[in-house]
Amino acid sequence: MTPFYTSPAFAAPLPAALPRVTGRRGLRTAVSPRPLVAAVATPPPPHGEPPPPPPPFFLLRLHPQHPRRRGRRRRPVSGAAGAPPPPPAAAISGGGNDYASKEFPGADFSHGNYAGKDFSGANFRRASFVGANLRGARFFKTILADADFTGADLSGASIEGAILRGAKLSQAVCEGTYVSDSVLDVAEVGGSDWTDVLFPIKVAERLCARADAAGINTATEVGTRESLMCADE
Repeated sequence: MTPFYTSPAFAAPLPAALPRVTGRRGLRTAVSPRPLVAAVATPPPPHGEPPPPPPPFFLLRLHPQHPRRRGRRRRPVSGAAGAPPPPPAAAISGGGNDYASKEFPGADFSHGNYAGKDFSGANFRRASFVGANLRGARFFKTILADADFTGADLSGASIEGAILRGAKLSQAVCEGTYVSDSVLDVAEVGGSDWTDVLFPIKVAERLCARADAAGINTATEVGTRESLMCADE
């Protein structure tokens, strides 16, 4: 069988076992058994003449001022000057769509419906939640110093780790509320309902020892000392 020579980069004869097909322009194509490897074959030179030498190899580089290169921009490296700022962090609880990690000092949320909202990590110092519906709300590690929760419904809410120094919980409904030791820092608990609350050790006893731990909740008609399961009840 007449050998064929590859063009333009090869000048060695191809093995006879390789299949050959005819291309669109009459070129003879030999396909290598290795994947993604192919060689284009051309008819051999006249008898007795050496095969043509392979063409020289050139590496083309664009000048820095070339029009096709001037428009290119490098992707900024993380932390480098001029890099875009990172996106804002999400809320502590993963919500990020309510009031978490924001500043609301002295804000008025009284008599509003905020059931199930996320207030985690936010600043609500001296804010007013008087008579608000906060059932299932989340106040994890929230600044609630001097906040007013008088008559608010905190059933099933979480105030664990919150700063409650000076907060008012008079007549608040705290049925099943999740609390921590910081609940001892509240300023007022008179008439509040603490039914089904799992207090940390000794916290309920210390609340019972307070002089203002008395009264009846007007919404649930449950006594404060009764809900705290104080010893004298």
